[in-house]
Amino acid sequence: MPAGPVILIAQALAAVLPAAGFSYEADFQTTQARVHLGIRSNDYVYIVTNQSYEPISRFRLPQYSSYAHSAPEGWVKEITDGVFEAWTKDPKAYIGFGQSGHFGLRVKSDGAVLKRGTLEVGFESGRTDSVPDVLYPALESRSYIFAVAAMGLGLIGVHLLVTLRAGRRGDKPRAEP
Repeated sequence: MPAGPVILIAQALAAVLPAAGFSYEADFQTTQARVHLGIRSNDYVYIVTNQSYEPISRFRLPQYSSYAHSAPEGWVKEITDGVFEAWTKDPKAYIGFGQSGHFGLRVKSDGAVLKRGTLEVGFESGRTDSVPDVLYPALESRSYIFAVAAMGLGLIGVHLLVTLRAGRRGDKPRAEP
């Protein structure tokens, strides 16, 4: 699915403005779960609200170059092969109907960009629900890196062309009084 203009703008801002306090919020949902994503600079928080009468006991999200993962109290966290997973077997730690659990991560400055993917929540029975199109930190594709480099070189080329043409015509910059 092609990225929409909002995602492209968010990706550009996330790549360019992390030190300036970039902020973004979005909501995603299915009939079983609602996810509120809050991004503040390089901190990502996923607030998962259970909309099913069966308790949530598992969380699974793709991720890239992150650390400082957090999950509700009583949950076990595991980060392997580009996936952040958390789960619990303690019924007291389950996310019940109408309740929310906070899952978070901090992204390193290793070229991560926003990408759409599937967040999975698991229920006590073993059933899973997939929340589509959730934004997560992903590895920058080479085509993105090449496109940014090409735009930079293009701007330098245009600047040189304008400067050289002005010099050939004898135009001299005027100083304003």
